Amino acid sequence: MDTIQQYILSPFYELPSFEEVYNIEEGEETSFHASPDYIKLRDKELYLLKELSRDKLFFINPTTFFFLNAFLEATTLETVILKFAKEANCTPNEIAEYLENFLRQMLRRDIVVMKERHEVLDETAQMIMQEEEPIPNFSIGTNIGEYIVEQVLSIREKSQLYLMKKEQDADPEYVLKATFLHPDMPEEVKQKIKLDFKKEFDLMKELGAHASICQLIEYKEEPNACHAILEYIDGISLYNFIKKNEIPLNKKLDLISEAFAVIAHVQNRGILHGDIHSDNFLIDKNHKVKLIDFGLSNHDEPDPDEILRNGGKSDFIPPERVSLNSFKFLERRVDHASEVFQLAVLAFYILYEKMPFRGFSWRELATNIKTVDPVLEKITPQNEAIPEGLIEMLKIAMDKSPEKRFQTAEEVLKAFSSMMVN
Repeated sequence: MDTIQQYILSPFYELPSFEEVYNIEEGEETSFHASPDYIKLRDKELYLLKELSRDKLFFINPTTFFFLNAFLEATTLETVILKFAKEANCTPNEIAEYLENFLRQMLRRDIVVMKERHEVLDETAQMIMQEEEPIPNFSIGTNIGEYIVEQVLSIREKSQLYLMKKEQDADPEYVLKATFLHPDMPEEVKQKIKLDFKKEFDLMKELGAHASICQLIEYKEEPNACHAILEYIDGISLYNFIKKNEIPLNKKLDLISEAFAVIAHVQNRGILHGDIHSDNFLIDKNHKVKLIDFGLSNHDEPDPDEILRNGGKSDFIPPERVSLNSFKFLERRVDHASEVFQLAVLAFYILYEKMPFRGFSWRELATNIKTVDPVLEKITPQNEAIPEGLIEMLKIAMDKSPEKRFQTAEEVLKAFSSMMVN
């Protein structure tokens, strides 16, 4: 690498102190204080990296902290090598290759950037995080075609949700999902954002009408905004439905069956939902399952020019995708077998009303997902006996090795249906 080129920490990241983030009174006894990662943060065996644009914290080790801290001001790789060599009491040649490779990793992730790029990114960062410039949004009563904004549901940086009704109808029955684009953005950036936003609704069109999927009504684009009108589902998340109700086993089995069936339908259409968890299944007023949010979905065999999204809720991610690396949470893209694991975690939550894997920090949770076998008890919290066949089925679906699991949601559904008949 060029040893003369200067590099600096990206304007999208900072290194907050432990005290800035965890403002807990001394002597206050909480379970938080007992966490191994809390103790390591307090004792400076771990440090924090904050991604400002998403207000997200990462744990980093002291070596990574020392490395990133060296780039708080623009400096060269050569200077950092000399600083590390002095700290480690070794020669620069002994650590030069290691630090050069690590800098490449940080550059790929835009955590450290070239000084010239920092100046460009800094303008973008200021625009995104400018608190005095509120995110554009629709106000209540705004007409959008034949629809009227009835209620603001959520305003986020990348998307907004509104409860809508048709002008001639009395009751709200639609949801509008919208994104606004800064008018000063370069046109090529706008087009990429529009394509990325639109992909969710293109995939919903491909799925067609299905009783357990939130339906797309229409999609429209404008120069600096785009939006979709979606079916309104009068219900609550599966997570809250389980938490707030005493659910008998027969109803729990119905919910599991419906969740398996709708994901089987999605996979059979050549699509991976990409974000299976208990908040992306709604339970409507008739206690039926409705699958929502295809914002992280992809084709299972994507086109060469397809914009691919990657993600998932942390406690639903399967072991083969989990990384203990603070900067790389996911090892690989979602596939059919990983969604089988997620469905099994969902079924576990429905049956036992708790999650199979826990952890205060990402690393603790990821370690448990990779190494701990969940305890599959024989009875529900309501003291109803769970079919032995279902327990054995979930063991297979949650196997640490993806090759030993059911390979598709269709296989899981068939095994479940067969088990219920027997």
